[in-house]
Amino acid sequence: MRSNGVQSFENIRLSGLRETTELCFNCVNIWRNLAMKLLFVFYIVLTSVIISSCSQSKPRPESDSARMSSIKEVNFEVEAVEEVEEVEEVEEAKKAMASMKKQGKQNYKVKSVFYATDRNNTESSDVKTRFGGERGNSITYGITEVSIPKRHKVGELESPKWWKLEFRENPEKHIVLLEITTLDTLSYFKAISQKVNNSEKKSAFIFVHGYNVTFEDAARRTAQMTEDLDFKGAPVFYSWPSAGDIEAYATDGDNIKWTQSHIEKFLKDFTEKSEAEHIYLIAHSMGNRAVTRAYISLVSKIPELAKRFTEIVLAAPDIDAEIFKRDIAPAMVKAGAPVTLYASSKDLALQGSKLVHADYPRAGDSTDGIIVLSGIESIDASNVTTGFLGHSYFSDTRTVISDINLLFKTGLRAKDRILMQQLSNPEGIYWKIKK
Repeated sequence: MRSNGVQSFENIRLSGLRETTELCFNCVNIWRNLAMKLLFVFYIVLTSVIISSCSQSKPRPESDSARMSSIKEVNFEVEAVEEVEEVEEVEEAKKAMASMKKQGKQNYKVKSVFYATDRNNTESSDVKTRFGGERGNSITYGITEVSIPKRHKVGELESPKWWKLEFRENPEKHIVLLEITTLDTLSYFKAISQKVNNSEKKSAFIFVHGYNVTFEDAARRTAQMTEDLDFKGAPVFYSWPSAGDIEAYATDGDNIKWTQSHIEKFLKDFTEKSEAEHIYLIAHSMGNRAVTRAYISLVSKIPELAKRFTEIVLAAPDIDAEIFKRDIAPAMVKAGAPVTLYASSKDLALQGSKLVHADYPRAGDSTDGIIVLSGIESIDASNVTTGFLGHSYFSDTRTVISDINLLFKTGLRAKDRILMQQLSNPEGIYWKIKK
């Protein structure tokens, strides 16, 4: 009996060992298959990068023998591709390449966006660095060409993402600054007038960016807003010499003061030479400092120009709240153009600015209550879901973009727009975007 029990125990032990061994082998096979798949993905990505690099290199003059050699190499490559046509990934890649080569079948559109800038011209052949972060000698005018992917999503400024293994800009996937063309003043305003007169409302919008923004950033953002707002008039941005560096807040603060007189001159020229009957002015963050004062100064000198501005949007203004209430807002209301203020209690950038400015609240921060003044429509955007800092909600959230779109297209005031909830505080009535 004892020997039978021992034998039974031994059988159970051996059976357990066999199952454990089989399990180990299965795990090894799973990891081996996974490793092979990862190696295959890496091979595909590496091959794509090499092919892309080769396609972007400039062709060199070839001798007859070199051309014959190239033809043989091409024939060899075609034959090699044909041998692996059964592989699904290669077949899909070939279809995509064939689609790209068909005339007029590119998977992106190009937006022409007008610019004015007082940045330094670096004369670089690279459009990304054509205009730097230092002060220029004068205002430069021109047109930028920016790609919008066909699969663009409202509110998204598509850029390469490393976790998608995207290491280069691709106009079919990303919003890319493609080209910059400089124009003389006469040609510039003639081109704008053409665009304006071809639009139903003879309209234009001017965007002035905030702190930590490069020329490239401003061009891409304006193109994205043009697309998302479905704006048919002339899209324009004014790019002042922000350093485009998160550590250059103080420098940007000095440069926005320096640029104020240039923006005033630009607004004057634009109202007089663009033939636009409806001008929508959008300022963001630190850009509000120069825009508000430039507008007030211009209209105080030439009051009749105020009627050319159909709407002024102050998005997340990085302005001292007390100075805004005491000096800026009353002067803007007196000028006569409708003004809309967007603020949020979730704007971490403005809360940081508050700390930098001796804990003085900012006009675009509604943490301690939104600014409410007669003649200005104040809109609390705290309910919208936005990015990490919560500072660019005016352009990167579908809700606020939809509200601005409705404002521009219909002229409806906040009380008549469907996204608004009417609230009040001791200072008066304001509106909050619904959840």
